[in-house]
Amino acid sequence: RAPLLQGYSISLKTESMAFRETEYSSVDQCPFEDVRVEINDGRASVLDTSAAVEVETDAQKGRVAGVISKNGAIVRLQPMELARKNKSPRWTTTAHFHELLQVPSTDKSGLCLLFEARAREGVALALSPNKGFTIGYTYEIILGDRGNTIVTLRRKSSTSGKEDAALVVQRPSRACQENAWTQYWVCLLQGKLYVGLGQQPGERCVAFLDDIARQDQPPAEDKRVRYVGLGNSGTGDRQAPAAVKLRKIKLFAMTESIISNVKGVKEKDLEFIAVGEEEMDDETKALLVEYQEECKKARVRAEKFGVPYKEPPTFIPWSHARRLRANPQQGFITGLDLAAPDEQSKQEARKKRFGIQTNEAGKDDKDEPSDKVSTEMQTEKTEDVLPTEQAWENENFVRAQRTDPPVHLWKEPVATPLEGDKKGSTDGFEAASPANASLTPDKVHLFSIDWAAFKQIRTNDIMKYFGVYGPTYVEWLGDLSCNVHFQDKFSASRAMENLSTALPFREEETGDAPKVDLGRMGWRLGKTLLLKIANDRFGRRGTTARVLLRTATSLDVLHERPSSWPKPPPGFSTKRILGPGSDHPQTKKKSKKKRKSDARDDSGADEQEESRNEEGAPSILDCGLKATRPGFSTEELEKERAKKRSKTTGSE
Repeated sequence: RAPLLQGYSISLKTESMAFRETEYSSVDQCPFEDVRVEINDGRASVLDTSAAVEVETDAQKGRVAGVISKNGAIVRLQPMELARKNKSPRWTTTAHFHELLQVPSTDKSGLCLLFEARAREGVALALSPNKGFTIGYTYEIILGDRGNTIVTLRRKSSTSGKEDAALVVQRPSRACQENAWTQYWVCLLQGKLYVGLGQQPGERCVAFLDDIARQDQPPAEDKRVRYVGLGNSGTGDRQAPAAVKLRKIKLFAMTESIISNVKGVKEKDLEFIAVGEEEMDDETKALLVEYQEECKKARVRAEKFGVPYKEPPTFIPWSHARRLRANPQQGFITGLDLAAPDEQSKQEARKKRFGIQTNEAGKDDKDEPSDKVSTEMQTEKTEDVLPTEQAWENENFVRAQRTDPPVHLWKEPVATPLEGDKKGSTDGFEAASPANASLTPDKVHLFSIDWAAFKQIRTNDIMKYFGVYGPTYVEWLGDLSCNVHFQDKFSASRAMENLSTALPFREEETGDAPKVDLGRMGWRLGKTLLLKIANDRFGRRGTTARVLLRTATSLDVLHERPSSWPKPPPGFSTKRILGPGSDHPQTKKKSKKKRKSDARDDSGADEQEESRNEEGAPSILDCGLKATRPGFSTEELEKERAKKRSKTTGSE
């Protein structure tokens, strides 16, 4: 067996069975060896693995000294610790660097790094003059940064977290994939840093950093970049980020052919690359196609007006990128549309075959639910289902924060919406034209009627509410709204069908303030109250809120992170159990002094009741005259004074 040094490792067999693959938990445990590398047509191949240092090298002929990882060696890196201030990864000497993973100190032509990686996000590289991270001299590369949405190149000039804009480059790209090995190359030449995909440096370049300060004033010999560090900058959100795997690592000095290739790369040659499209969901693929169309339009405009081409800043909205960073776990796939006519006819045929009768409520007489969900999981009962009239309660208070679907996506579109259905609020949404909007059937859009109570609700409460149907992620959009993601559209359809009640359509306007036609828009009222399941700093266990559900649309996203939130309603509190009707409290909490005053008034009123005359009418003095202290009548004061005088007389 190969020596595993110290730490975690696993032995695996490759498809070719030529050698065994071994995983190492840190870079310093991975075995590296000195070799001689020959470059032909931009591709690197190993010539000799024995006494490579003694062999004369010739950069002009494409032969240079280098370092490679041994066959079958895989570095499996867990997420790095993040700094508190700027959330940047912390590099350590032992876990991320190796003494042999460096170019020869006598070579000043730059360095070239080739490797393969499998990662969901956050493949981190450090090009440093020492075996560690050196502020001001180390270049940091992150492939698949921010949930695999951008590639970041930077050189930090201070420890404060404030980076010079000229030393940071971020370009939109989807550079990582988790289920297949992807080839990368990195070249550093005289203050210019190039990063791309593939085996041949100079092709498919995705990012380029031009460090002018290093070109004008080259660093001293001891500050010249030699070492390469490998890391995992995956952050995750609610789920633990996945590990990063790297193999076939090759590090060598630049040759003339590679130098000529990378020097030919210009800003306009940079590509937007998206790997692993088979791992993307339908929504991400649609956003990717839309972004590529925007890039084409930007190129045409740049050529037409003779201005430099500038790539659009991002291809994924903020709320969608946040879901990718959360690394959600996959839910189960239903695979069948139980509401389809074919499936409905099959269910009816099975009922007739086994003699199952259907009651008036539309359910089988047997306790088994039609969608095969366990009866123990079905908590809603007929008498507990909320009446549909409650869907319009609190309408004037929360309507400004509700986003209704465009007219062409209504359950039953109309030519002209009624006056009560016209609303301009977008709840902080920045979306495309409503005419281009489409349904997103694998997501359920949730909106709460009760503002104060819903502010106590958190992700775990919503996941519990939909738990039987396998939700995967909760995408928050505001104080009162969110999207609940499912693995497929059939699971989302089942959840909405079984957890909510269809609302009636409104045929015509009635009264001075017509109701909004929520039913025709596709809104449904949740059958039961959404329950908070545990105490936390956001609220109390037992808080309940009513919700509306509908199929989400492509407009239900946040393109940017909100900078402010609306002021909570008057009835909001994290210390009390809230529910429907808590938005506007009926009475304010009385102060301690006021409560004592009211108590004295009550005691005085009781004594007045006892002093009523025979006819039942209160005494004139009791009703009309009051002392300075409330709750005491004139007669009581006279008795108290008489007692004091008798005590004074007795003492004398």
